[in-house]
Amino acid sequence: MPGSLAQNSENMVHFQPQENIKLQRLHQITEELEHQSHLFVVILGTVIGAILALFIGYHINTGIIHFILLSILPVCLAYFLRKVYIYTLTHS
Repeated sequence: MPGSLAQNSENMVHFQPQENIKLQRLHQITEELEHQSHLFVVILGTVIGAILALFIGYHINTGIIHFILLSILPVCLAYFLRKVYIYTLTHS
């Protein structure tokens, strides 16, 4: 009688747990979404950030440092809103 086939490593079936497959697919989808522009979300975040920066700038004494920090606010808010949008798409 021939030897058992289970001892031969070529005959063994390798599997990945279901969690690993889900995590790999989640990372793949996230990477695909990172490469897209999401123009509407970015424009919306920039407009909201600009309105917020104008409101803050109107109510404080602005110097050059304050002006630079307020100029960065719309860009940061647009980036943050895009990250939240991608997270919402992947985890819903």
